[in-house]
Formats: sequence, structure tokens, C-alpha cells
Amino acid sequence: MVGAAAAPGSRPDRDAASHPAPQRAAVGRGSLWFGLFGAPFFWSVQLIATYAVAAHTCFPQRVPLVTSSSPAAWNAVAIVIGVALIGSVAALVTSTGNWRATRTEKGGAHAALLDGGDGRTRFMSYAGIMLSALFTGGVALSALALFLTPVCW
Repeated sequence: MVGAAAAPGSRPDRDAASHPAPQRAAVGRGSLWFGLFGAPFFWSVQLIATYAVAAHTCFPQRVPLVTSSSPAAWNAVAIVIGVALIGSVAALVTSTGNWRATRTEKGGAHAALLDGGDGRTRFMSYAGIMLSALFTGGVALSALALFLTPVCW
């Protein structure tokens, strides 16, 4: 439209190619944020939930138990870890897909990109890969500990 006012917060003198994140439309915001914080979220929920279940079944009153007071505690912990592992892997896959869609967003040395704030979508995707890999490993180690040690150890 000729003579139409620019949207609030937009700059009419800047075209899509000169935007700091020109491929921002290639991935959704929800996808970026899930890829970045999904795995840490699942790990923290898994840690809190499994700790609560194990603590209550192994220390239900004043004296700690040698064996679990509930035979279903191991199953509950295994289900929570399984769901967390699936969610963490989903965040890793999402981050990888986001990075593949935006990896050619801006080229150049990292110092030049930092000065202009360029490549934000690519950076969030790559950071999501790193965080998701780290926290997926944490969930996997929790699963390993579940199989190698007794619940009330």
C-alpha cells in the first residue's frame, strides 16, 4: 500500500536481506525456544520427580529403609526417565532441524557477526543442539544409574 504507515517496531529502510536474521521465517519461534530449553526442562523435571519418588519410598518416616517401601517406585522412576529421554531427544532433533534450515543465515567471522547481532536464529539453533546434547546425556546417565544401582542405595 502506498502511504501506509509502517508497523510499530519495524524499520521501513531495512529490507529482508539486510535484517540481522534474514532466515527467521524458516523456523518458528516455538521451535527455536523448544530446541533451546526443551532438554533442560525435561532433565530438571526428571531430576525433581525421580528424587521425590525415591526419597519418599526410601525414607517414608524417621528411619531410612534398605529396600523400597513401594514395589512400583522403580517403575514410576523408569517411566519418568523414559518420558524425559524422549522429550530431550525431541528437543535435540528439533534444534538440529532448525540449524539445518538456518545454517547459511549469515556468513563471516564470529567477531563481525557479534558486532551487528547477526545470525540470531542460527545461533539459537546451534546453542540448542549443544544444550540438548548435554542434557540428553544427563537424562541417559540417570537411566544408567537406575539400572546399575538399587532404588534405595
